[in-house]
Amino acid sequence: MVCPRQLQDVDGKYYSFENGNVVRLYEYIPGKILCDVSPCSNLFYHAGVYLGKLNSTLKVSKKILIKNFMQIIYFNTQNFNHDGYKNHKTLWMLSSVPQLEEFVHVVDESRRGMVEDVITEFQQKVLAHIDDFPQQMIHGDFNEQNILVNKSSSTGEYKIAGFIDFGDSQYSCLLFELAIAMTYMMLITGDIETGGYFLAGYRMNRLIPENEMNVLKVSAIIVNIAILFYDYFAALRLCSSQSKSRSRSIYSSAG
Repeated sequence: MVCPRQLQDVDGKYYSFENGNVVRLYEYIPGKILCDVSPCSNLFYHAGVYLGKLNSTLKVSKKILIKNFMQIIYFNTQNFNHDGYKNHKTLWMLSSVPQLEEFVHVVDESRRGMVEDVITEFQQKVLAHIDDFPQQMIHGDFNEQNILVNKSSSTGEYKIAGFIDFGDSQYSCLLFELAIAMTYMMLITGDIETGGYFLAGYRMNRLIPENEMNVLKVSAIIVNIAILFYDYFAALRLCSSQSKSRSRSIYSSAG
């Protein structure tokens, strides 16, 4: 499996602070991201194979799991174990779904009740039984902007080349990993069959327990709702940023 290796900068550091931002340097991996090509069913299938392989590779004891996961990201990192992963939580993790109820008001009134029902069902069928689902380190954001592809010189078809962006990696349910990835794949085409191709590939490398399959649908719908809320607030931040930029420009001109 191919993913970026973190590199030292000219000062021998793995990160630096530049203008208030943390900057890290990663090895360049050639290829295009999936959202920049016209994918076929076979590509979605192999994306599932790739994620299943990643998840199966990480299926080890908790202590070794975290160590090995970081080795996959940074390759040469040795004896890594950090409790931060155990306590790391963000609003957009599926384990935080109950907090999404605070934002239901942004949904059109005609669909608000349906969204509330799905959130309730997810809490009752999934979160209430979360300890019954296999958990380990997961990528957490396996979407079309984080999957690298390359065109085959022999067939002319695109193939999965690797994956990037471990910013949402977390210790969580494999169910969530699958639901997130399947949902993003289906959003690319708008066709539920795309999820079927992806799922078929995923199952080549990981056996999905029956209890996961029983709640995969409601989990995928929850991912859609989370994406809806995330996009809404991202748009608000963009509008706010543009408004502040215009204000600075006006005051600058006035000065």
